[in-house]
Amino acid sequence: MIKRVKSGLARILPSPRLLLQIIEQSFATIVVQALGAITTLSFVHLLPEHEYALFGLCIVSLNFIVISSDLGLGASMQFFWREAVRGGVAFPVRYRAILQLRTWFFGLSSLAGLSILGVMIARHGGTIPTIATLLGLVAVTGWLQVRSGMIVSLARLGLQLRRAYSAELAGSLARAALAGVGFLLLVRGAWFPLATMGATTLLTIFIARRGVDRSMFLVKGAPSEMKPVLGYVLSTMLGTVIFATQDILVYSLASLQGSSQVIAQTFALGRLAAIFVVISSVMANVVIPRIANLGSDGHAIRNGLLPPAIVGAGCLMLTLLAAAFSDQALFLLGKAYAGLHHELILALSAASLSLVAQMLGRFNRAMGWVKIETMIYLIHVVAIVGVGLSSSFTSTRAVLTFNLILSIFSFVEMLFITCVGLRSLKMHPKMPLA
Repeated sequence: MIKRVKSGLARILPSPRLLLQIIEQSFATIVVQALGAITTLSFVHLLPEHEYALFGLCIVSLNFIVISSDLGLGASMQFFWREAVRGGVAFPVRYRAILQLRTWFFGLSSLAGLSILGVMIARHGGTIPTIATLLGLVAVTGWLQVRSGMIVSLARLGLQLRRAYSAELAGSLARAALAGVGFLLLVRGAWFPLATMGATTLLTIFIARRGVDRSMFLVKGAPSEMKPVLGYVLSTMLGTVIFATQDILVYSLASLQGSSQVIAQTFALGRLAAIFVVISSVMANVVIPRIANLGSDGHAIRNGLLPPAIVGAGCLMLTLLAAAFSDQALFLLGKAYAGLHHELILALSAASLSLVAQMLGRFNRAMGWVKIETMIYLIHVVAIVGVGLSSSFTSTRAVLTFNLILSIFSFVEMLFITCVGLRSLKMHPKMPLA
């Protein structure tokens, strides 16, 4: 009996050496992400409410542009890397096609995101020079973040994890230092935090690039190599667009019906919920690169499903803790945001569900379980339209309730895809769904 228990634990848990590496890398990732979250949150104390609302709109639009230009290409890097590990086409050839597609998609998503952002800034009193400055900063910073994300991902997939963390840590420390300069000089414009993001992303690119094999940047992809990448992306495109547009949809509806105060409160509470984004980064930056380098489906499944289960329990505990000490949590935002107790719980609950959904989604895509995504997300779109038409967005609580409903949808959908993928793998061990 004892031997069976030990054998079962050995199959589920990583080896002590691997566990030590995961702890080290997870700690580094948490430090990097926490620095970024704290720096962004700190601007709530520097910027006036109106400027902070503009900054919030810019960040949401920036995230929309970066994420929607992905359309599953980031996940395809992990999938095609794993394909190469298992004896498929050399990854540098695939990477060239991925980079070309990402450039085209970035141009399209920028047109959409910047157009929406310009309208939202104008509705909240932004002048033409202000609109031009913020749109330019969002566009440049967005492209730098796209390139940084791809280069850092290459370093991680090559298991140059310390190089990747060093690059991100250097960028985060530089951004925190520039934020400190802003506090000393009392820079109160929404442009300043955006400018610091762009400048420090350049530093990250410079450091991370030195840990990537030069062959990645030299191979020219043949036209025929675009087809497998497009096939993967077409399956994940709708899901990525919906995920990318969730925040900008919520803020756009709040902008149309609510005040600057509603936008500022929603964004500020979102910064507190960023602790869950920190945890999500551990899955993206530590677990997924290891799955991409595993040829065995059994090992990949154990490595991919255990973290979401643990993180889900941890998020529940953090949300309950925040509910018990909501005054102390809201104190971090300042007096202007006191009293938002129910709103805090709504924001954290939505972030918890979104986190687990993202972790499951990354695992599904790394395994190639993407064929049924389009059908699932078509149902998601119908549900969003139905809920949106029956919702009000004139208060912070109403906006966050709508956001929570969207997060519940995402969690249920990703869990369903995972179950279907596991069943398919059991029936056809060598036939992934991609």
